[in-house]
Amino acid sequence: MKEKVSPITVSKSRRDFIKKIVVGAGGIGVLSVTAKASVIETGLNLPTISDEDTAFYFAHLTDMHVRRQRQGHIGYAACIASVNALETKPDLVLMGGDMAFDGLYNEKEDFIDMIDLFVNASNKLDMPWYGCIGNHDVLGLSSRRKVAIDDPDIGKKLITEATGMPGNYYSFNHNGWHFVVMDTIHEMDTPSGPSYSAKLGEEQLNWLRFDLGANKDMPTVVVIHIAAFCNIGQINGDPEALAMNHMVISDNREFREILERHGVKAVLQGHSHQIE
Repeated sequence: MKEKVSPITVSKSRRDFIKKIVVGAGGIGVLSVTAKASVIETGLNLPTISDEDTAFYFAHLTDMHVRRQRQGHIGYAACIASVNALETKPDLVLMGGDMAFDGLYNEKEDFIDMIDLFVNASNKLDMPWYGCIGNHDVLGLSSRRKVAIDDPDIGKKLITEATGMPGNYYSFNHNGWHFVVMDTIHEMDTPSGPSYSAKLGEEQLNWLRFDLGANKDMPTVVVIHIAAFCNIGQINGDPEALAMNHMVISDNREFREILERHGVKAVLQGHSHQIE
């Protein structure tokens, strides 16, 4: 790995975009305490984008897990500095979820501190950034929660408000491209209280169908946290690993069919901590 940041170049040519998205390999990865942003060396000879093309750069940061323990907030600050130091500035930064670490198993006050650390560091970016909810970004959706079962902040309220997200899922446009940020943390009730499963759910899938149809004239990039497709079993050489497991959303077939029907250019994923 090269210890540097390489943003992803976006042009309206799908072939160019796919070649470049491979180099990003899921975006910019944050490495432990030092948090150097890095990319995989692929050996690809990328096409040069001419001045006549409408092009821009964006960065994808995922699974930062910001907290005070193990100097996680210091590492993330170094990552932010690396992005700002890029010779060619990204127009925007897409967060891939698990921004803080974590609300499932920690006290509410500690979780709020983690969120504040993340937001304060992210606000030092020289360009706008867009949040995405990960499983560690929610409060108390676990039987091991350390908040009251009727706490009004259980779920996604704290993270969405602190990051300025317009909702759990949303979309926006930039320079002729459409970006969709999805929520793969599906809340549900269990005998032990509020919890979640890895899925989008029919309500969100219906929203996605409408959103993509309403923006059909623009090329689209979708951001999710828990992956729709993940070869973690192959990566780990585990012959017992199931293709459908907790590392992927359970309604990925319906999701894929929507993406294919609307010609979505790319999906950026997180959660597995693997570059695929």
